[in-house]
Amino acid sequence: MKYLIESYQKVIDLLLEHRDKEGISRIPQTKMAEVLQVSQSNVSKKLRTLIRFGAVERIGHAGAYIVKDTNVIEKTPIGFALKLILILQKHPEVIMDYAKQAEIMGVSYHDIQVAWGHLIYIGGSPYQKRVETIKE
Repeated sequence: MKYLIESYQKVIDLLLEHRDKEGISRIPQTKMAEVLQVSQSNVSKKLRTLIRFGAVERIGHAGAYIVKDTNVIEKTPIGFALKLILILQKHPEVIMDYAKQAEIMGVSYHDIQVAWGHLIYIGGSPYQKRVETIKE
């Protein structure tokens, strides 16, 4: 989880370091990838996620961004995944039902899938634990 948080934070920090007088960052994704030592597609995915969660706003078409919020935990799928955990504590009956989880949280099915992807990356799949329990 620390890696995920740091990877989003590094993108935000880089945008903040390259702001002009109006607060707009105009650093190409290829340059960001070079500085962060990751692929351009990795930078692109992180930016899309930060935009979708409201931490960053894209200005125009040519790689210009404004950082709107630096709270990486709240403004990324990590925070969303933590909220999902709290919902599942209250409603354990929906652990295997993404559609019901989306309905309870008032979000899209896709948002639930993304949150589960992060949870599985962090802690492993609940499906595997269920299969292991059934086998015993």
